[in-house]
Amino acid sequence: MRTILTGDDVDLAYQSGKKEIHVQPDDIITSIAKEKAERIEKSGAKTVVTSCPGCVLFLRLGAAISGGDYKVLHISQVL
Repeated sequence: MRTILTGDDVDLAYQSGKKEIHVQPDDIITSIAKEKAERIEKSGAKTVVTSCPGCVLFLRLGAAISGGDYKVLHISQVL
């Protein structure tokens, strides 16, 4: 892994050609996940589909934190 940018709050790195962003502290991550979950709830969506495996995990985290009443699926689960 090659570190590109570091600081107290952000560590931006590349690993195996894929971008990874590590954010500390964890309350920032949960705050963003909760905000996204609230937007999904407000939209009225009952199912969210994405092709990004990391996004599936992140959006499911948001639903769990906020008690969201929607499903998050990877596109391979829909096709």
